Amino acid sequence: MKRPDSQLKTDLAALDELIKSRGWQIILDGISREYRQLTRNMAGNPKATDRELQYYLGALFAMDRFIELPALIQQVITNDLVLKSATADASKEKTK
Repeated sequence: MKRPDSQLKTDLAALDELIKSRGWQIILDGISREYRQLTRNMAGNPKATDRELQYYLGALFAMDRFIELPALIQQVITNDLVLKSATADASKEKTK
């Protein structure tokens, strides 16, 4: 879905605001506590089945990805803006 540059820039600003917000810090603190608890559960259960370990690892992976999500989306939006700019520059060069 193509969005105008102004919308992409607004989205970037909103993500930046989110990352810097107190609310995001609260979420990160909660995830951090859950992450530590989950790793303690893994370490404290030497008889865990493969299925349990897969569950723990999946949950840890999901937490990591969630934490990285705003930065990943920022990167995608930034890439879209750079690509649009480069495409526009190339089009201008062709018309000269």
